[in-house]
Amino acid sequence: MIEKHLIATQVLCSHYDIEISFVDSLYNMGLIQIEMIEQDQFIHQDQISDIEKIIRLYYELNVNLEGIDVVFN
Repeated sequence: MIEKHLIATQVLCSHYDIEISFVDSLYNMGLIQIEMIEQDQFIHQDQISDIEKIIRLYYELNVNLEGIDVVFN
């Protein structure tokens, strides 16, 4: 069952203490993929390490989203 490998974005935001709008920005820039199931957003568990790196770059090192995009692409 594929849903076992998905994490709700609300759970992710709560765990890492980030805003859902930040996750939406990452998705809009193409840095992460979000899957919609019914009305809920989910992220595949394989993306967690990249999301953790992005969070560190953005919040701890103050790298803007465009800079993060350059680093990842």
